Amino acid sequence: MNMYPSKAELLKAVQWRDLVTMKPADGLIECLHPVPWLAASLTLAHFELYPLALPRTFMLFLTALRLNHGAIHHNLGFTPHGHHAVLHGLSALNLLSNHSVA
Repeated sequence: MNMYPSKAELLKAVQWRDLVTMKPADGLIECLHPVPWLAASLTLAHFELYPLALPRTFMLFLTALRLNHGAIHHNLGFTPHGHHAVLHGLSALNLLSNHSVA
């Protein structure tokens, strides 16, 4: 007799929250994720600490990419106009067009 629960039993016990509807407050929090990376990157670059600024810039890109993906799929809890505004803001931040794919 096995004392440990099976993988199937463990998976059934998990309360999954995949693809839940986001509220506008959740979307606003999501939109703030790139801000610390932007501040860190700009601060370090200002002091000419470019090797330290580079990984922060990469993290800024990754968090903006995550936000862009959520906005494209209208998963941020905003109105359609709000999602388009996020895409336009990210286009300006990244200096490239993120909205043309939506």
